[in-house]
Amino acid sequence: MMLVQDKELFKIIALWLGIFVCLFIIGCKDKSAAADHCDRGFAHYENGEYDQAFSELTKAIEIDPTDAPAYVIRGMAYNDKDEFDLAIADFTKVIEIKPTDAHAYVSRGMAYGNKGEYDLAVADYSKAIELDPTATDAYRRSLAKEPSTISQLVRVACDGLTLSALERIVNRTELTDEQLIELSERLDKVERSSDLTPAFVGERCMGLSFFTVPHSLGSAGLEGIPVRPILALCQAVGLVDMDAVIYLDLMTDYLEAHRLPHHQRQEAVGAVNAKLESTSKVHIFVYALMPPLARITTIETRMIAHLRAARVGLAAQRYRLAAGTLPDTLAELVPTYLDAVPKDPFDGNELRYERRAAGFVVYSIGEDLRDDGGAEQLPRSKRPRGQPPQNWDVTFIVDR
Repeated sequence: MMLVQDKELFKIIALWLGIFVCLFIIGCKDKSAAADHCDRGFAHYENGEYDQAFSELTKAIEIDPTDAPAYVIRGMAYNDKDEFDLAIADFTKVIEIKPTDAHAYVSRGMAYGNKGEYDLAVADYSKAIELDPTATDAYRRSLAKEPSTISQLVRVACDGLTLSALERIVNRTELTDEQLIELSERLDKVERSSDLTPAFVGERCMGLSFFTVPHSLGSAGLEGIPVRPILALCQAVGLVDMDAVIYLDLMTDYLEAHRLPHHQRQEAVGAVNAKLESTSKVHIFVYALMPPLARITTIETRMIAHLRAARVGLAAQRYRLAAGTLPDTLAELVPTYLDAVPKDPFDGNELRYERRAAGFVVYSIGEDLRDDGGAEQLPRSKRPRGQPPQNWDVTFIVDR
């Protein structure tokens, strides 16, 4: 009977500790909290949920006014919404924080161009080239080394902007075979340098640091909340140690999943995420510290699919230059233009290809694992609200 009472007492203590510690973590105004808001803001931005994205990113900036990634993502969202003045203001803030950041000038130049202020756009692009002749490539390579999830998400966003620009160029300009080869080689290098492992290891180290020295979380929280006594009580009842074991096991499982081929990785990460969701909510530190790694994995896999589709699209353009017509199948590109037809990272099959009346589409079936015939995803600003999400594939389309 006493054992039952002890268990009930433990549950009550854990629940009250959960309330207090969650309040503390929510109110903690440090760079870690800013990064969490930035992560959520990027996820909302990816889903076209602009109001939520603006809310999360603005909170990140309020906590840390020097949070350059938050300004970058919010600026991109404003640009998507055609609110170019606000986008320019955010990119200008990034330049104030990082005066030698060539990519910030590229982003602001894009916003100026969309607004129709071409002289200012040219000035920003020229400044970017002055700072770094390979601005976007250098920026994304520097981010690729960063052991944090937000840096990797910004890297993915940079890659997305580059691929969108490439698709527009291929649709409007007749590139030479040499130019197509160079672009294809760059895309291959980008894919080979895309790896979330450093970010996952970095997140694991930050979690381990907290569990080793819980008070490293800081004491800045909600006024009146006795942070140190609460943490001490959590340690006394064993809650911190239990959460540390669960957290480290989950992070190890995520890292093991990321050693698998892309098409097996999604399922493995989903299994780890299901394991997390089945963990009791009493383990408040696990939920407070665990980043949305399953969602981040999906975003990265989608970018790999887009890179591969673009590379195949460039190979099809090279075939057209040489033969005067498009290939009927991707097999015709092997071995002259491709060593092999790249695999769809979502299902492990070859990428799909379809000739159209004007041009072609190369595509991956995407995370829903459904072949939608190369349907292109609508721009974020044009996605309908309050309706079921549109079915779409990850595409590279040439309409000429």
